[in-house]
Amino acid sequence: GNPGAPGQCTWFTWWWRANDPRSLGKLPGGLSHARYWATTSSVTARFRVDHTPEVGAVFQTANGSWYGHVGVVTAINGDGTITVREMNYLNRAFTVFESIIPANSVGNFFYIH
Repeated sequence: GNPGAPGQCTWFTWWWRANDPRSLGKLPGGLSHARYWATTSSVTARFRVDHTPEVGAVFQTANGSWYGHVGVVTAINGDGTITVREMNYLNRAFTVFESIIPANSVGNFFYIH
C-alpha cells in the first residue's frame, strides 16, 4: 500500500496516482522519502523519469527539506507555467494546495510519468 505517512506529501501523491483518472499509473509501494522517488529502482524500472512535465506526472524535488517534496501536475499552462497539487506544502499537514510553478523553474524538477 501507500508508503507515505498520512497528511504528508508522499501519502497524498501516492494516493492521487492510485485514484485520479488523470494519473499516469499507480506507483509502487515501499517508497521512502520524497527526495529519493525519482531515483528509486522500483520507479525507474516502470516509469519514465525526466525534467519534462506532463499532466498526471509526479513532480519531485530534493530541495526544501531533508525529506524532499512530491506532488502531481494537474495542468500545463499556455505561458509555460504548470499547475500542481501537493500536500503538506509549508508544513501544513493534511492540507492540499494548488500551486503554480513559474516557467523558469519547471525544468528544475524531476517528473515521474
